[in-house]
Amino acid sequence: MTDLTVTIDGPAGSGKSTTARLVAERLGYRYIDSGALYRAIAWKAMEKGIEFGNSAGLGELAGRTRLRLEFVNGRQQVWVDDEDVTEKIREPEVSGGASSIARDRRVRDALTEIQREMAVGGGVVLEGRDSGTVVLPSAGVKVFLTASVRARAKRRQRELDLAGTEMSVEDVERDLERRDAQDSGREHAPLRVPGGALEIDTTDLSIEQQVQAVVDAVRSVTGFPSRSGKARRLAPGVRQMRFLYRLIWRVLNFVGVALVGFRVVARDHVPWPGGCIVACNHVSFWDPPIVGMAVRRESHYLAKKQLFRNRFFGWFISSLNAVPIDRERIDRQGLKMAQDLLRSGCLLLVFPEGTRQKTGCLGKALPGVGLIAVGAGVPVVPAYISGTLGFWRNFFRRGRLCVRFGEAVSPGSVCMDQGRVAAARWLSDHVMERIGQLKSAALGES
Repeated sequence: MTDLTVTIDGPAGSGKSTTARLVAERLGYRYIDSGALYRAIAWKAMEKGIEFGNSAGLGELAGRTRLRLEFVNGRQQVWVDDEDVTEKIREPEVSGGASSIARDRRVRDALTEIQREMAVGGGVVLEGRDSGTVVLPSAGVKVFLTASVRARAKRRQRELDLAGTEMSVEDVERDLERRDAQDSGREHAPLRVPGGALEIDTTDLSIEQQVQAVVDAVRSVTGFPSRSGKARRLAPGVRQMRFLYRLIWRVLNFVGVALVGFRVVARDHVPWPGGCIVACNHVSFWDPPIVGMAVRRESHYLAKKQLFRNRFFGWFISSLNAVPIDRERIDRQGLKMAQDLLRSGCLLLVFPEGTRQKTGCLGKALPGVGLIAVGAGVPVVPAYISGTLGFWRNFFRRGRLCVRFGEAVSPGSVCMDQGRVAAARWLSDHVMERIGQLKSAALGES
């Protein structure tokens, strides 16, 4: 269980911080408090006299500040450049400054990289408002906590009372509604439900109940039993391979490894569970089954509808999760089917170029992969396959057949100001650039 990453997102007052801290304690994971990181940068900016509206200054400050989170005797300590600022960042003016700088794109980009570095190696619980959409879109388990505004306001008021701050429930409720609108409407990394996330409404749940729900979701992925003694399948996408699919998957893996020396590089970039797209270059009709056997979960894939004209072949590829798509026009029905699969937690294999590139050169991406990803709100994992061009000639040349995966690209990082179609076009092109980088890395090893 030490290599799993868990993200917990949700609006203010939903119980993210308390739940994340207790889940980390229960699982023996490290807890990453993203709010403390933003407060630390706000404190440092105040110390340096940098205005909160100075985007360039804040971005530079966030990029060169060394941040560290430690737990001593069950209590979190926050360090900024070797100075313990645990108490200092809890001052009201610092918290207000943190809310202000959290809207700054340069600050968010810098702290996103810091959080990703902290999460390297797994075994972490990360909470925030964009943890599962932007920071770690390929996390092993993604959770989204929510609750009614009234329930969240009552919780926050109790916290304020304990801190000696008097504020009515109505005032707290108005403040939360303002923050919800601010978080959901901001241009960069808005608050939203991550693709494939387990949604938990905590309105009528105790802290113990919501902590146990998240712990059970993690254990359902790792195979560890829940408190009841059975692995509970709470997280979307956690499902075993069907018998026929698993049989073919195992046969292909055995043949590929034994006879060809089939290799997979960076397989852990593919999230499990949760909906996601694997976007790969396309040179041979062998690509779909080989990329499918490179991931350790049942996959669906888009196939041109002409392949379904033969009744037997159409039945066979349908039984292996092929989804028919009309490449000659915008197939709205096919796109909707693909998005529905992703929202239900499935993995979808897509070839952005739309057709095989028999020369081995990368082609131009069609907008389909971007349209599907933006519509479903799921990450896209770029992949590069080599060794299938002239497959039979390379069959006994060990090490030639390889699938290489890159880091996931989240649609949450795409600016939607220019509209959904433009955002989808940009995402498709960006994914193709990532595939090109994987190709360069593969050629550098050969």
